[in-house]
Amino acid sequence: MDKKQFFSIGSVRSYLDDLNKNLQSLPLEERNKYLAEIKADIHASALDIEENNKIESEEVLAKETLQSFMSPENLADEILNEHKNDFADNHKANKSTAQLFTGFSVGGLGALSVP
Repeated sequence: MDKKQFFSIGSVRSYLDDLNKNLQSLPLEERNKYLAEIKADIHASALDIEENNKIESEEVLAKETLQSFMSPENLADEILNEHKNDFADNHKANKSTAQLFTGFSVGGLGALSVP
């Protein structure tokens, strides 16, 4: 199977376009990272299906491959929730670090102000 030709099939292109649209709230770099990962997963799945089954055409292969994945909307929701949770965890860690740094900075100055 030719990878470029497989990703030019309408149903595969449509799936990836829909996923991209549903991930618009992510920063471009993050969105591209997720799309590249999903694209690699789709291709690997297609290769497995092609290897284990007699497939009549690439369109049938694309259909069978995409059926094994969540809808683009559900997958985008999963990704956005994961991203939101990661962002919240990182924000909490950064806030704690900033508070700790501030405590050490101010604490040191406080010790110097004692006569």
